[in-house]
Amino acid sequence: MPPARPQGLRKLWAYLRRLPLYLFSLLIPRSGTIWVFGAWFGHRYADNSRYVFEFVVEHERQIRAVWLTRDPQIVAQLQRRGREVHLTGSWQGFWLACRAGLAVVTCGNTDVNPMALSRSRRLQLWHGTPLKRILADDHITEARPRPGWARLLNRFSEILFPFVREQWDLIISPSPAISPRLASAFSVSFESLAVTGYPRGDVILRSPPEPLPYLEPLKERFPRHRLLLYAPTHRLEGRGTVDLFADLERGELTRFLETEQALLLVRMHYYHAGQSRSPKTTELGQVCWLSDEDVPDINFLLPHIDILITDYSSIYFDYLLLDRPVVFAPFDLEDYVRQDRDLYDPYEGITPGPKCRTWHEVFAATAEFLHGSDRYRSARHAVRQRFNAFVDTENCRRVVQAAKRLLDKA
Repeated sequence: MPPARPQGLRKLWAYLRRLPLYLFSLLIPRSGTIWVFGAWFGHRYADNSRYVFEFVVEHERQIRAVWLTRDPQIVAQLQRRGREVHLTGSWQGFWLACRAGLAVVTCGNTDVNPMALSRSRRLQLWHGTPLKRILADDHITEARPRPGWARLLNRFSEILFPFVREQWDLIISPSPAISPRLASAFSVSFESLAVTGYPRGDVILRSPPEPLPYLEPLKERFPRHRLLLYAPTHRLEGRGTVDLFADLERGELTRFLETEQALLLVRMHYYHAGQSRSPKTTELGQVCWLSDEDVPDINFLLPHIDILITDYSSIYFDYLLLDRPVVFAPFDLEDYVRQDRDLYDPYEGITPGPKCRTWHEVFAATAEFLHGSDRYRSARHAVRQRFNAFVDTENCRRVVQAAKRLLDKA
């Protein structure tokens, strides 16, 4: 325990150094025509914030849309495209965040700049339909042992340093069925929610789908092969490692992919992006492990996928927009809901596809879909209707309209 105390003191000292910036931001007048955007703690140009940002740039010329990031490569990328972008820690980035009437994020305040948002309206787009319990509803994570000084420091910090608190004026919901759990998780009233659909749906349903450079060599090498995507969720918030191919028999995957003329793309969760690959798959030419550099935004990949394989990732709610088969692989379901995250609904009732406990079962269920048999179409439609209120490409427009109504109330 003693080694952790200096870490707590460093955190407190960091907050104290940032406090003058927050106090300065209180003096800056806001402009409803300046909107700042960010995503994934400032490290990615992706997800719902990106799509609304691009929509505003293209269709709302009276609004000055500014992307904030901590990554110089993203700055260079967007500058080449003629977008306004600044480093979060630069004086220009801080000034524009202070001036912004609206801050649009995908994860939290650190997507942009917490010290600058003292008087801005805050729009939370979130990054997935909650299957797992999140935030205030995540009792397992909250119950994990933490030293008393850490809990005391958190409470003290929220009182003394207002920029630490995550407060939202508007939260986007994909459907009325999801709104109650978002209200509970974020501890807000229903008046703070707007059912618009997630902006990522516009990208997933875009026709034709955007070409992806990293897929072209695969398609040239295997022109007749179907694309399978294995996209499991994280374990323990990314702490430690996970090998979900542990029960795979050597040669079994190779035989399956060759027989079915399929390619398996593996995309680990963002939290596990730096993890080494499973030794049972690295030598196979028909298995492609996609890095965060290959796929900085998985929503552009989904329209190219024929069958999705996943476990407890909310990615399948988005994939249901395409009405394509999903194979569920809850290899560690009992341990997961006991030690990692509980679920909002019983797993069996909201997963419209075969539930497989081994890779052998996954291959059998996937082969059935590849051969044209689909017993889960009506179940997919029912779950899609419940969790996706809109199946069109107008979600970004609805989000912007909701944001404008929010600013009109100010």
